[in-house]
Amino acid sequence: MSTASVQFIRFGIASRQGSRNLPADMMIGGYSAREEVAVTGTATAGGSRPECPALVDDDDLGYTHVRIQALDGDMIAQVGDDPTASQTAGVLVTVGQEVILPCLAEQLVSLVTRTA
Repeated sequence: MSTASVQFIRFGIASRQGSRNLPADMMIGGYSAREEVAVTGTATAGGSRPECPALVDDDDLGYTHVRIQALDGDMIAQVGDDPTASQTAGVLVTVGQEVILPCLAEQLVSLVTRTA
């Protein structure tokens, strides 16, 4: 079993109300807490898949992404409406590596350990 760190981040211009549009405001406009997810040889499915929140408001210009870090083993990640990561479908995340993938509100993240 491996462990992944999953966090959702919004990149883009922050809300114009109260924003000074500093470079940091334009780069990272919001984020969720990091969540550690157990990853096994069976792809995460159903309710165990992390869900992309709606971090972008109607008056914001930005995009939500999921940040995935493989903490202690290689894994494969896939994002979508009903994804199932597999050895042939998804993005490889090697131990210690971090990847950032685009996602839409309510999309899910599926993870599975990589087999040699």
